[in-house]
Amino acid sequence: MLQKRKSVFFLTMLVVAVVLMFALFAVACTTEPDEGDNEDDDVRVEKDGLIYQKTDEGTYKVQSSDGDITSATILSEVNGIAVTEIDTQAFYERYNLESVVIPEGITQIGMMAFQSCIGLKEVVIPDSVTNIGSQAFNSCENIVRVTLGTGLQSIEGSAFSRCYKLIEVVNKSSLALTIGSSQNGSVAYYAKGIIDNVADTKLTFEGDYTIYDDSMIVAYSGSGSSLTIDNGITEIGTYAFADCASLESIVLPDGIEKIYMGAFQNTGLKSITFPSSLNLIGVGAFAYCSALESATFENKNGWYSNGNSGEQPLSSSLWPSDEHVAEMWLVSNPNNNEYIRK
Repeated sequence: MLQKRKSVFFLTMLVVAVVLMFALFAVACTTEPDEGDNEDDDVRVEKDGLIYQKTDEGTYKVQSSDGDITSATILSEVNGIAVTEIDTQAFYERYNLESVVIPEGITQIGMMAFQSCIGLKEVVIPDSVTNIGSQAFNSCENIVRVTLGTGLQSIEGSAFSRCYKLIEVVNKSSLALTIGSSQNGSVAYYAKGIIDNVADTKLTFEGDYTIYDDSMIVAYSGSGSSLTIDNGITEIGTYAFADCASLESIVLPDGIEKIYMGAFQNTGLKSITFPSSLNLIGVGAFAYCSALESATFENKNGWYSNGNSGEQPLSSSLWPSDEHVAEMWLVSNPNNNEYIRK
């Protein structure tokens, strides 16, 4: 009987020991390791609305960003490790992004990294960046100036396409830029000036206006319903007043010479008078101005359509009376015409 009791006792103790071992193992499996126990803890880090991801080289890249971010200052280091890249689409379609600071140490800006960031007005590329990927800043429609750093070696295709207001390029790199060229990612396609130092800028910011060389309105950010443009302004830039729905009337100054593509597209204009000094109206300058009822030309003579088929005199049927505006003023011309007066 005593031997039997001893056997039961040892069997019970064995069962208890096994249960305890399983319990301790389960606790060990569910307990989070102490910081530093897992070398992969810092693979993905979130700071100030930006996600930083470890690269195969052991550095960090900006992988993505918060959808509502309005400003971004990219870190040069995360956990003491360098940040070297801005990843593909990291800021893609961040419509509210108004400013970004790219630090020294970044070497690559990925494909479509900032595409359609329509709130950006200026971008400074640091000297450490060697490559800007294709479409990186494509459709950033409100950028007026970009600075290219000394280390930049290549800008891939369409990196700055559809940056209609990119009027000035500060070029510190060794890249040979030509105004109007689609080379080097079209960075100088819409440019009026290429300079070596920002101190030589011809851009000024006067209230709601961005003005180039004291004579060209590049952009307007106000919400006025009625505007009178100052004397001395000779050009209205591409899409300068586009989408200003509140704008119902505008007085153009004597001496105005050019109104570029889309300048007043989708505004609330109801009527407009074109001074006799005007000699160019770009394609779609008044596209989708559904409220536009009348246009007065102080000089209708000598106007031509300058399109794909060459210069053609505008027939009288294309010129409306002063009481009504022809359809050509309301939608983009399918032949991509500009209208010139000689």
